[in-house]
Formats: sequence, C-alpha cells, structure tokens
Amino acid sequence: DFPNLGLSNSGKTIKISSRLGFGATADVYLGSVGENKGVLKVLKNGFKHLAGHEADILGHLISTKTPFVSKCSKIKDGILFFDEVLSPVRTLSCRHVECLLQCLSHTHKTARVVHRDFGPDNIMETADGEIRIIDWGLAHCLCDERATHFEGTFRFACDEVLDAASKEELRIAKAQDDLESFWRVYFAMADTVLWNALAAVDDGEFAVVKKLWQKFKDENPRQADMFKAAAHLDYGTLKHIVPG
Repeated sequence: DFPNLGLSNSGKTIKISSRLGFGATADVYLGSVGENKGVLKVLKNGFKHLAGHEADILGHLISTKTPFVSKCSKIKDGILFFDEVLSPVRTLSCRHVECLLQCLSHTHKTARVVHRDFGPDNIMETADGEIRIIDWGLAHCLCDERATHFEGTFRFACDEVLDAASKEELRIAKAQDDLESFWRVYFAMADTVLWNALAAVDDGEFAVVKKLWQKFKDENPRQADMFKAAAHLDYGTLKHIVPG
C-alpha cells in the first residue's frame, strides 16, 4: 500500500505510481506532482531533516555544474521531488563507468563534496539512458573536517571505513571513500557469486564484509590494482582499465 501524500506546499496533488526502492531512512517512488512526472523521495520519521540537507547539497552540485545529478525540490516536510523519471541500473557498462567517475571527480575536486553512501541502489538512469547518482542525504562537504560516525551502505564501504565502524570510532570522510565504494559496486554487480555472498551478510558484520573483499582482491590482482589506484584518487587512469 502506498502512502497518501496529499498536497505539496504549492497546493499541487502528489501521486505515487510505483515503488523504486526503500531503505533505512527513506522510500523512493515514481510519481507526479501536479502534471510533472518524476521521482519522490519520502524520508521516514526521525530522518525528515535530511530532506533539507539533501536539497542544499544538490543545489550546490547543480550550481557547480556537476554532471549526472538530478535537480530536486523540497515539496513538503520530509519529501523531495526529482523532476526526471528514473529507473534502476542493473549492469554497468564502460560508458556508465566513465560517466560515474566523471561525476565523482567533479564532485570531489570542484564541488568539494563526498557522497558517503555509494551503493547499487543509488545508481539510476533516465528514460534517455543518461546515468544519475542519487541519494545525497548523507553527503559531507570535504571542507568540513569534523569527524562523524559511519553512515551508508556498509557492504560497499572501503576497508578504512569498515575498520572505524567496527570500533565505533569517529572518522573524517575522504574523497577516496567514494572511489573505492564505486569499484566495489562495479565488481559486485558483475560477479554473481560475490554479489550473493554480500547479500547474505547481516547488517553490521563489518569483519565478514572485509574478508569477502580481501578474498576477491587476492584472487583478482588486476582488480586489486584499481582499488589501489582509487586510494590515490586516480580518476583518469581507472576509466581506461575497466575489464571487458
């Protein structure tokens, strides 16, 4: 059953047509506001404050001409509307990789923002096949060096993040966190055995996830080189060495 969202702040009717995804902090739907079709992100109780934060981050990304992100507006308390119809991406092509790395490079170097929650569910595409990175609610400005607890998709978090999370330590977010998460997403989406092993891990089993990724890197030295390059922010090289 879909929630009845009523009217937007501008008095337009909010309608839901189907569910795109759900998570710990929000549910995402295809729908419309008035005559405009797009994606609705509905924050859950306790997380509604993230709507304003995400709208601000996306406004900053758009103003700095970050590619492959969607414009959004806060249409009601705890509800964001993205003015594009999006669908999930099931596999990542070489073109997807180049676009995603271009987005992350601009995000880190120009906008000075780190996503902090890069996972498969946060990669979408438009009806025209253009890639989009979504779900910026946990994003963090790189100029803000205040340490925080881990938040995000732990199955695709880098080792440094997993180590800090397992010890409940505060840590400053880094740009390379996104890059290593990106490669973990890429390889997991291409490897059914790895994907299923990660899916079977219970929430919070950081050591198990770390061991799965170490095993993967031990057995795939070429891919391990990409993780190493990601730690050195080597965006330009990585997009040219994607496995066929």
